[in-house]
Amino acid sequence: MPESLTLGRTTKSTEGVARFCDPVVRMSCSGHTTDTSLDQGCAATWTLQNHYRQVPDHTAARLDTVSSTPAWSPAELALLGFSLLSLATCCVVISAKKYFWIDELFSWTLVTDQSLSHMLCALWHGADGAPPLYYLITRGWTSLFGTSELAFRSFSCAGFMVALVVTWITLRRAFGRWPAAVAALFVFGLSPLIAYQVGEARFYGLLTALVAIAVYLYARAVAAPSISRALALAIWVTHLALVYCHVYGLFYSGGILLAWIMSDRLSGRRWHSGYLAVLLAWIMFLPWLPAVRAVSETGQPHSWMPVPTGRDLITSFGFSLQGAAVVLAAIVLLGALTPSHLFKRPSLGSSQSQNDVRWRIQRIGAAVLIVLLGLAGLRHSTIGAWSLTAVAHALLLQEHEGILLLLLVTFAVLRAVSEFRRREGEPGTRPLAVSPSIALLIVGLGLLGIPIVSFVASQVGPSIFTPRYFIPASLGLAPCVAYFVEWSSQTSLGISEDEATARSHDMLITAAWTVLVTVLAALPALHSLHAPTRHSLGMEIEAVAPANAFIVVENELDLLPLLHYQQRQDLTYVYPMDWAAAKSATELDATVGYKQMAIWERVGYANSTMLSGSEVPCTKPEFLVLNSRRNAWFDDRILSDSALAVKQIGSSRPPLHPFVIYFVHRRGTSVPVACRTTSISVP
Repeated sequence: MPESLTLGRTTKSTEGVARFCDPVVRMSCSGHTTDTSLDQGCAATWTLQNHYRQVPDHTAARLDTVSSTPAWSPAELALLGFSLLSLATCCVVISAKKYFWIDELFSWTLVTDQSLSHMLCALWHGADGAPPLYYLITRGWTSLFGTSELAFRSFSCAGFMVALVVTWITLRRAFGRWPAAVAALFVFGLSPLIAYQVGEARFYGLLTALVAIAVYLYARAVAAPSISRALALAIWVTHLALVYCHVYGLFYSGGILLAWIMSDRLSGRRWHSGYLAVLLAWIMFLPWLPAVRAVSETGQPHSWMPVPTGRDLITSFGFSLQGAAVVLAAIVLLGALTPSHLFKRPSLGSSQSQNDVRWRIQRIGAAVLIVLLGLAGLRHSTIGAWSLTAVAHALLLQEHEGILLLLLVTFAVLRAVSEFRRREGEPGTRPLAVSPSIALLIVGLGLLGIPIVSFVASQVGPSIFTPRYFIPASLGLAPCVAYFVEWSSQTSLGISEDEATARSHDMLITAAWTVLVTVLAALPALHSLHAPTRHSLGMEIEAVAPANAFIVVENELDLLPLLHYQQRQDLTYVYPMDWAAAKSATELDATVGYKQMAIWERVGYANSTMLSGSEVPCTKPEFLVLNSRRNAWFDDRILSDSALAVKQIGSSRPPLHPFVIYFVHRRGTSVPVACRTTSISVP
C-alpha cells in the first residue's frame, strides 16, 4: 500500500486500524487497497461501530470525531505554527507601515489614562463606542509590553491568533484534519480586512476570539450528555466577556444561543443550565445600557455609517474575502483527483466505476461554474474586456464574493438537511447528537445571520452596519467550507495496481493540498506587503505653515493624528465647534464628529484651546484652514466673508483624509462677520 504524506500517518499495525477507520485520518474501507489485513481490520471496526451505535456506516464514522480525535501530527502543528507566524508577521509589517488613526487614538488615549476610574467614567459618558473589557485587558497588556504602536497593536494580533487556533480545534473535532485546516485558513487567509485588523489597536481581535471560544463551548455543550458546572461557568464567563467587549457581542451571543436552542430541539434535549448561563450574562450587562445609550446619541441626527441598501447586505456576505472563487474551484478539482485512502469516503457499491465518472464530472462542472460566477463582474471591469489583468481582477477581488458565498452556504445547508434526513429514521439514534458537523453548521448560520440583524436595525434606527463589525460572523463560513471540502472529495478514485505509480500519485495530490493550505496560511503576511508605505504624517502642512500658526482642522478624523504625531511644537491645531456648520456639511456624519469632540471636552480629553477653531477668525489676524468636505465651517464662515482673504497653499496626502490647505488673513482693518455678533475682542 502506498504511504500517505497527508497530515496524518499511515501504519499497518493492528492498533492503527481503528485510527485509520476514523474519518479524521480519512482512511478508506471501500476495498481499494492491496492490504488485505487492513481491509479486514477496517471491516471489523465498522461492524463494531454499527453493532453498538445502531447507525449507518457514514454516521458511525462521524461518532469518533469528538471522543477519538487523533493527536496533532507534527505536520499539522507545523502548519498551525506557520499560520500564526504569518499573522504575527502581518502585525509587525502593517504596524510599521501605518500611523495610529482616530479610532486607535481613542483606544490609546483611554488605555494610557493615568486614572482607571477616570477611564471608566469617560467610557460611561461615551468617550468611545465600546464597553470597558477591551480597555481593561489592554491596560494590563501595555503594562507588560509598553505603549508603542507595535506593542499596542500586538494585543489585537494575539486575539486573532486565539480565534484561529480555537476555530481550527473546533472544526477538527467535527470534520477532521484536512477539512478543518482548509476551512479555518479559508476564513483567516482570504480576508484582507482581517489582515488589516491584525495590525489595528482596536477590539476586533478580542471580539473574534471570544466568539470563537463561545462557538467551541457551544460545540462541547451540544455533544455533552449534560451541562456540567464547569462548562456552565465557562459559558457564562465567555458570554459575559462577549457582551462587555462590544455592543455587537449581544448580537453574537444571541445568535449562538438561538443556534444552541435549535440544536437541542433537533436532538430532543430540553431547557438546561447552559441557557441560564447566557441569560445571566445578558442580565449583568444591563447596568451598562445607559452608556450604550450615550454612545447611540452621537448617531443623531446622522450616524457615521450610511444606511445600508440591499446590495450592501449581499456584499456583506462576502466578508471582504478575496479569491474565494479560485480557492473553491481548486478544492473541487483537488477533491475529484484525491485517492480514496487520503480522504475516507462511503462505499459506493458495485457500480463504483460508473459512479467515479459521475462524481468527477459533477465536481469538474462545479469548479467551472464557480469560476464563471467569479467572472460575473468581468463585464464591469474598466481594465479591459477579457484581458488577463481583468480576469485576475474579477477572480481575486471581492466585488461579487457575497453571491458566491451565499451559494456556498445554501449548498452546505442542503447537504446537511440531506444528511439529517438519512439519519432521522434510524432506530435509537438522535441524528444531531451524533453529528457535530450539523451542530456547527447551525451555529454558523446563527453567526451568518448577524449582518441581516444589523441591516434591519439600521433601517429603523441609527445605522450600525459596517464590514469590520462582521469579522466574527465570517467564522460562520468555516463549517460551510468544511462541508464543501468533504463533498468535493467524496469520489472513490481507484488506486493503480502498480505500487510505485500509486505512491507517486499520492505524493502529487498530497503536495497539491499542502501547497493550497500553505498559501492560505501565508496570505496574511502577503497582504501586509501590499500595505502602502508609511510617509511622514502632516509634513505637507508643517512645510507651509508660518511660525506659531493656528491651524483649523475641519475633519476631526485628522485632528487627533496630527496632534499625536506633531513635529513642530510652535503650531496649534484646533477644531471648529460649530454645530450649524456640522449640520450643513456635505458629509452627513459631520454631526458625529462634533458630538464626539463635545464628549471628549466633557470628560477632559480635549481642552478649550483644542476646540477653539470657530474663534480663530476673531482672535488671529492670519491662520490656516484644512478645508474638508466633512465640515461646512470654511464654506459658511470664511469663503462668504468679504473681510477675509483666502489663498490655497497646499493639499493633503495619505494617510490624512483629502483636504485643501488655505492661508487666511484679514483684509486691512475689516472685522469678520462672525466676530460682529460675538463678544470676542478683535486684536
